[in-house]
Amino acid sequence: MVVVNHSLLLADLELGGGVILPEPEQCLYMIDEAHHLPTVARDFSAASASLLGVVSWLEKLNQATTKLGNTADMTRAHRFVDSLLEAIQTLIPGLREAKNMLSQLSLNDDGCYRFADGELPEALIAPSEQLKTASKKAHQALGKIHDLINERLKENDISAKLADPALAETAFFLQRLENLEKVWTLMAQPNADKGAPLARWVQACREREGDLWVHVSPLEVGWRLDQMLWSRAAGVGLFSATLRALNRFSYFCRQVGLSESDGSRYLALPSPFDYANKARLVIPTMPCEPQASAFTAALSEKIIEHLEGERASLVLFASYWQMKQVTQAIEQTVTQRAGNCSVKAHNHARRY
Repeated sequence: MVVVNHSLLLADLELGGGVILPEPEQCLYMIDEAHHLPTVARDFSAASASLLGVVSWLEKLNQATTKLGNTADMTRAHRFVDSLLEAIQTLIPGLREAKNMLSQLSLNDDGCYRFADGELPEALIAPSEQLKTASKKAHQALGKIHDLINERLKENDISAKLADPALAETAFFLQRLENLEKVWTLMAQPNADKGAPLARWVQACREREGDLWVHVSPLEVGWRLDQMLWSRAAGVGLFSATLRALNRFSYFCRQVGLSESDGSRYLALPSPFDYANKARLVIPTMPCEPQASAFTAALSEKIIEHLEGERASLVLFASYWQMKQVTQAIEQTVTQRAGNCSVKAHNHARRY
């Protein structure tokens, strides 16, 4: 039995399955809160990166590569160092060229340009392929350097004082290179004949003037879940209180690539809780909208009003900040009431 959250499960499946967790073919997956699965799967299949921002950290990696190679033992790492430097020298001008090309697009009022039907213009196809190949090459080369440093540390050829900072630095750049490779792999990927195309768009960077973000995301993830999970796992159970829409599973099935007629079985069970006799639904009239600055104070008053006389209650919030504000307001009210009661009791005792 493996207890795992959606993100770790999808991370393992994206890596091919059986890398972090057991092989899917050996697993009966029981996925709770399954209504989150389409969103998490889409996030894992999407990628984004800035252009000039990437150039900035690639230049830092370029400066650090020889030092990292020496830490890994240059006699063994020199070919990986050369490969990494060569890839960086392709990536930096390639990203600048892509930025110049994309800067000519007319952005919408929201600062975005969306490629119609996810199709890249002919002029961007070859640069995307080049950036895909170079980022993959850089990622693999740095991964080898990281492994050599780790190997030297395990064999006591190098001290932890020297190896740990180098491993942390390579891990930092490896994560960024992995994302960069994913972005340009998806950008260069032709649209499939079946299913919805990938959504591709560029967006003006708010943090860095003149820079652009490149985004790629699937519109549907059912086919991907089928490849990674449904067609491989020994079995999957999906559980949630909110899988149905209009009392049917059809919408959720369409999101995750299942069909109500493909042999999958569906079951909706009533709650064992007696809502009719042990619950009430109250929709209070509020003096302002939730976005208004006075809403939290009004909410505090309403909560106190409805909790009056209750022995214990649970209040759920979507905002941690608002929860703290309401808690403080309730504490102040309770403290004031307790103080008033104490004064009244004291005055009553003095009379007698």
